[in-house]
Amino acid sequence: MFLVLLTLTSSCALSKKSLESKTPEDKLALAMTYYGKGQYFKAIPLFEELLPVYRGTDKRAEIYFYYAKAQYEMDNAIMAGFHFKRLYDQHSLSEFAEESLFMHAESYYAQSPKWSLDQTPTYEALQAYQNFINIYPTSERVELCNNRIDLLRDKLERKALEAANLYYRTRDFRAAAIAYENLFLEFPDIENPSDLYFLAAMSYYKYAERSFIDKQGERYKIAIDKLKLVQTLYPEHPEFSTCDDFIYRSKLGVLSASVNMIYTKPLDERVPAVNEAIQSLEKAVWMDGNESYESQRQELLERASYINVQTHYELALLSEENQQYRWHTDLVNISNYYLDSFGSSKNAREVQKIRDYSRTFIDRF
Repeated sequence: MFLVLLTLTSSCALSKKSLESKTPEDKLALAMTYYGKGQYFKAIPLFEELLPVYRGTDKRAEIYFYYAKAQYEMDNAIMAGFHFKRLYDQHSLSEFAEESLFMHAESYYAQSPKWSLDQTPTYEALQAYQNFINIYPTSERVELCNNRIDLLRDKLERKALEAANLYYRTRDFRAAAIAYENLFLEFPDIENPSDLYFLAAMSYYKYAERSFIDKQGERYKIAIDKLKLVQTLYPEHPEFSTCDDFIYRSKLGVLSASVNMIYTKPLDERVPAVNEAIQSLEKAVWMDGNESYESQRQELLERASYINVQTHYELALLSEENQQYRWHTDLVNISNYYLDSFGSSKNAREVQKIRDYSRTFIDRF
């Protein structure tokens, strides 16, 4: 073993001494020989040694190119990409400039991971290929660059789609809606866009459904617009009737939110709020012919009318003496409207008692 080690050490020493005695031209020839044989690990240190020697000469661009190419062939894509770009920046007029800029993009392409991982190198590769096309629009490599760009965009498209679907499955509907819409903007030629438009619309609906009361009305209106857009763009979509169903539900959601919001307002602001809610419910003729939704509309209208009676009753009791007659008079009229419309409801007896009390007050007055 000792003899073997002694022999290897002597051999290395002689080899190093042999290299030191060679001229730069001999070392370059040897480095190119190693490169041609695919022995890049031997060529790289020689190229590194020769780069400062040939600084300021035309030969340096060639040495630098093969040094970067050897790094690339050794699967050192990060190192290779850096040196190819540096070579282009330093020798943009050399015969190696075009291929160096292309290989800079190829180095990022080699780093692009599978779709489920971080895609930073993919974006950098896209930018590098586009930069090459902009600088060398007539190059024979442009077609390959475009093919690479398509493959990279397919990877980004899949990642974005899987992310949107994941948000939807995990009920993060706000994130899902945004993710689906970003898909249309970033990948306008994506497959099955009609299904994605439908999922985006449903995400907006479900986001509104789970929102706080003060945000529901506004968000249901957005859902209505998105559902109608699906019907406009894709009238033959198999979920066309489903969109109709959820448009009705969203309209009910807007009305329900307007009723629910009444109790969140101070007493003196409830009258205009409840009047607006009642008017909206009365104008909602699009419910006609649909028993389920018409029934829910009537329930909301009854509830809003009952809140109206309660609100006027409280205001009548709390108002100044010189204002009480007016409030009780209004209360009688509002109670009569409620009893005429909802005389068989569970709140009818209470409303009748309130009306009788106001009538008695007016008679005494």
